[in-house]
Amino acid sequence: MSKITVGYSFPDAEGQSTWVELHVEYRESLKRVDRYRTCMREEKDDTERTAGEMVELELLGGMKSDLEEAVRELKRRTLYEFKTLSEEDLSNPILTERQREVARLRQSYSCTEVAKMLGISPKTVFTVYKQALRKIEKCKEQERKGVPTGLSPQQGKIYELYRKGKTKSEISEILDISVSSVKTHLRHIKKKMGVKKL
Repeated sequence: MSKITVGYSFPDAEGQSTWVELHVEYRESLKRVDRYRTCMREEKDDTERTAGEMVELELLGGMKSDLEEAVRELKRRTLYEFKTLSEEDLSNPILTERQREVARLRQSYSCTEVAKMLGISPKTVFTVYKQALRKIEKCKEQERKGVPTGLSPQQGKIYELYRKGKTKSEISEILDISVSSVKTHLRHIKKKMGVKKL
């Protein structure tokens, strides 16, 4: 098993990414490699491929495997190591007070120690911490896509399509929902963003 050697210093050090940021970046890279590889595989039958295309598919398979291993390792680190979140992550308004409290303590203490401090079970600490990590990762993914944080997955898709110049009718066709649903979602998006126009 290869080891990840990126960012061993504590997060928040200048120029260092947190384990959560790296996990999101590697997971996005894995998705892109997998999509490209899938498109290539669906494009032609193996008997129709050139030797170069076969080599490219083989390399993409190796990249996918390496990225899967890296994503697993980064996920493990976000769950079990200390100092995995930045101060910005910990102050994210999307977290509940309990999630923020557990995540902040988890940066320096084990789940068992946090459980004793808060008078709850270690399993509950771990569950709450995983929920906080999922929310933070979702926010980071949305930031990378240019989607405002706090939007539901459906609202995020609608926002992206609307920003790309799609009409409400086109969005409703693409997402297989009614035009009135698109209008309602856009109204909620504007309200969440505190703006009158997108």
